[in-house]
Amino acid sequence: ENADNFKPEKLDFTKYKNCKEPPLLLQWDSRWGYMRYNGKVFGLSGSAPTCLSMAAIYLTQDVSMTPVHFAEVAKNTPYETNPEMMLSDNNKVFNYLKVKDIDHNQKRFTDAVKEDGSVVICLMKKSQDFSEAIVVKGIDKNNKFLINDPGSKKRSETAYTYSQLDGEIRKIWKVSRKENN
Repeated sequence: ENADNFKPEKLDFTKYKNCKEPPLLLQWDSRWGYMRYNGKVFGLSGSAPTCLSMAAIYLTQDVSMTPVHFAEVAKNTPYETNPEMMLSDNNKVFNYLKVKDIDHNQKRFTDAVKEDGSVVICLMKKSQDFSEAIVVKGIDKNNKFLINDPGSKKRSETAYTYSQLDGEIRKIWKVSRKENN
């Protein structure tokens, strides 16, 4: 189907209401993966809106915060073509989320991942190892990081050491819910 004519179906995300961690959402999901985003199909270019969706659904428990929602908000703005700007702490569009830059250092990264009520989103270097953006959702009993990679269910089922992630990370943000809504 032509991506210019693709219309995402009505999304029912009620199964994510009261989720205890960010849900794994894949940018290639057939419900939105073929819509046009950033001059390509969403499946190729939608990792940042998908990560924001995973974080927002978990943090706000608002199941209307779908990848399609974030793609529509970003459409025809600089956020659509610049994932770093979309995720920056200066972003005034997503007024229900608080975004804070985190220094690229193991202790700060680990502390941010462990902090209750927040999620870490990383912008990754262009490689075959990870999607452009990932959600770091926790730490397992072996002190490895658990991720949601919107481009790969398999990578999302793998736990990573900090050193495995560190060389691939370009930018790190801690995302939490704004309390004054």
